[in-house]
Amino acid sequence: TPIQLFYVRYGMSLSIIRNCAFGPYLTFESGSESRGIIQEDLTRYGAGITASRRITQKLSGSFSYQYLTKQSSVPNFDYTQNRLVLNLIYHF
Repeated sequence: TPIQLFYVRYGMSLSIIRNCAFGPYLTFESGSESRGIIQEDLTRYGAGITASRRITQKLSGSFSYQYLTKQSSVPNFDYTQNRLVLNLIYHF
């Protein structure tokens, strides 16, 4: 399944409060994908925000929200996605 994808992503991180960071981000993707006899041209747009915090010296966490919409040349392959992500990271 060959996929050709071009993308641009922009994000920033703001440390306003000690041990905390907040960051918005934007994404744009354009590409094509072949699935057997189906050739799909697609465009995706998205935006989101992440908040992260160092909890202890070895443990940190983040909470993210992302909105993503996909436009496809194939009927019924369009979608809109709202995603919430919670990450806990332990540093050894």
